[in-house]
Amino acid sequence: MEQANGSAPATLTWKAEDLAVMPCNRMFVTHVPDEMDAVVLDAYDGPASLRVARRAVPQPDPGQVLVKIGALPMNPSDIAFVHGNYGFRSPPPVVPGQEGARAEQLR
Repeated sequence: MEQANGSAPATLTWKAEDLAVMPCNRMFVTHVPDEMDAVVLDAYDGPASLRVARRAVPQPDPGQVLVKIGALPMNPSDIAFVHGNYGFRSPPPVVPGQEGARAEQLR
């Protein structure tokens, strides 16, 4: 897995060969919306600084695929990140998240 901007995992992208090991029984989606809902961290003050916002759907670079994530857990690493204690900080606003489940390839 590679990070789209090379820093904090605000947008996760996958190499096509990484997706091959992910079982998925769903058909590819033929329509990709222009926007998505995202949880955004406005400041490193904990969960009170999280909000849901509309964001543009990222476009994959050559050799990458776009996946739709169906569920996002809140793990200890995510909790540390929203408090600013994870080891790195990206300039807010940032979309936190280290992993996801129920991935479907969109593009």
